[in-house]
Amino acid sequence: FYVNDAVTTGDVYSLAGGSVTNHGISPLRPMPDVQRVISTYDLEPGDTIYVDTGVYTNATPIDISALDAGAYTSNLLVTLQGSTNVAAGGTVIQAASQPGIRFTQAGGIALRNLRVANASVGVTLSESDGCRFENVVLDRCDVGVQLAKATDTQFRRCVIRESTVAGVQASQATGARFENGILWSNALFA
Repeated sequence: FYVNDAVTTGDVYSLAGGSVTNHGISPLRPMPDVQRVISTYDLEPGDTIYVDTGVYTNATPIDISALDAGAYTSNLLVTLQGSTNVAAGGTVIQAASQPGIRFTQAGGIALRNLRVANASVGVTLSESDGCRFENVVLDRCDVGVQLAKATDTQFRRCVIRESTVAGVQASQATGARFENGILWSNALFA
C-alpha cells in the first residue's frame, strides 16, 4: 500500500501525489493518508504501508486495531514504513495536540523511519504485544510513548525527545527493550 502527500519532491516510494480518488495499491496511485488505507483495506500479517517523504497533518489519530494486526509470534508484522530520505525531511506525522498513532489490541505492528511530532501521546500501545519500532522519532509530544498492558515491545535506534510530561509511560507492560536509542530532554520521567 502507498501513501503520499500532494507532491513527489524527495519521494522514495510513490510516483505521483496522494489523492482521495486513488486506490493506494500502486506507487502510481497513492492515498493521501495512512488512516484512509487502514479504513479501506483489511490489512493482514506481512502487509506494508509505504508512507513517502512529507509532512502529514492528521485531524484524527491513526488507529490500528486487532482487525489490522500482524502475527508477531511468527514474525509476520504489519509495517508502516516511512521514507528513508532523511535529507528531504523524511516522513513526519503532525498530530496537532492529539494522539499520533494508537494501537488497540493490535500486536505485531512495526513502525520504521517515522517521526511523530506535537502529539498529546506520540504512540499508544494498549494490549498490543510484539510491536517493533525502528528509527522512530517521537518529538515534542506531551508523552512520547505510552505502554498499557503491552508485552515484548522493542525500540531500536529510536529517539524520544522533549516530551513535556514523560518520554515513556508504562503500566502493566513487560518485556520492553530500548536498544541503541536516545531519551533526551524529557520532563519528569524517562
